[in-house]
Amino acid sequence: MNNGIGKAASIMVKILEVGHWVSAVLMAVAGVLSLVAPQWLKYVMDVESLAVDGKLSAYGLEVIAKVPSGELHTTVLCLFAVGATAIFVLVALIFRWLYLLIKQAEKATPFCAENVSRLKKIGISCIVVPLIGFVMSGIIQLVAGGYYAEVYMDQTGAIMGIIILCLTQYFARGAQLENDVDGLL
Repeated sequence: MNNGIGKAASIMVKILEVGHWVSAVLMAVAGVLSLVAPQWLKYVMDVESLAVDGKLSAYGLEVIAKVPSGELHTTVLCLFAVGATAIFVLVALIFRWLYLLIKQAEKATPFCAENVSRLKKIGISCIVVPLIGFVMSGIIQLVAGGYYAEVYMDQTGAIMGIIILCLTQYFARGAQLENDVDGLL
């Protein structure tokens, strides 16, 4: 995979990984600030845009963080930040494992135990991301009321996770066959 596409994919995946780590840190900071110093939120997020419609979204976790009078609902914002931070960390890890898959393919065969493990982690994480959104939406609805969050689950990530877990079985079989062939030689 020492071609232009592999190099471009490697660069894009690394940029996305770093971007999600930064997003996770900023969301965690926003969550803490929403409780201890809401006036400082403007330094880590666009509070003016939030004041217009009050909507926040992160991979299926969607809330309205503005009370009808126009002020920020700091409890909703804090709970959203908890869920969004967890989601951003998982997505950053997915991109990290993808980056390692690409790097492994440049050096050796893709059919190795490490790649099988990485694919399993990616598949499971793809399933867990929408579950976090579903659970956090439910918690926000229980704590703040139905106006602020609708409890639903975006199924796209879960479907992708199931597909990746199925493909993992082929990589596991390929790794097993490769080990068997190496044992014969």
